[in-house]
Amino acid sequence: MAKKFFARAMGSILMMLATTGCGDDADDADSDACTTPSLTGSPGAFFPGTATLRGSGTLLPGPPDGHELELMIDDGFSAEGIYPDGLSRIPTVCGSTFTYEITELAAGTYTLTYNVYDQNSDEFTPTFTANSTNSVTVADGAMVTFNPTF
Repeated sequence: MAKKFFARAMGSILMMLATTGCGDDADDADSDACTTPSLTGSPGAFFPGTATLRGSGTLLPGPPDGHELELMIDDGFSAEGIYPDGLSRIPTVCGSTFTYEITELAAGTYTLTYNVYDQNSDEFTPTFTANSTNSVTVADGAMVTFNPTF
C-alpha cells in the first residue's frame, strides 16, 4: 500500500514539475483549437521493458474541455504515470475520448487510471478520476491494443 501511494505521489510531483514553466504565452496562442488528446510516452521507473500498449478510451461524463489529462498504469502493486515524450505538452481534455500509446513497458498485467486536473487551481488534486474495470496482459516485445472501460 505504501509503495502504491509513493508511486502515485511521485507521479503527481513529476507531472506538477513538468507543467511548471513549460513554454510561454506565445506557445499557448496556437493551442486554442480543441483536439482529441493523444497521450504518448513511457512509464518512469517501475515498469521498464520492451512492450508497447496502445488504444483508446472514453472518459466518464464530467471533465471539462481544457483540463489536463494524466494516464496512469497499475499492476496491482504500484501505479505510475505515463509521461508524455519530452514533457513539453500535457494533453488536455477535448470531448469524451482519448488515444494513448505506452512504450517501453514491462511484461505484466495492468489496469489504467486517468486523472483530470484543473490547471488553474492551486490544489494539485484530481477533479475527476476513474479506474479501468478491465485489464490487459502484455508480453516482452509485444505490441498490444487495449481499449479500457472506465
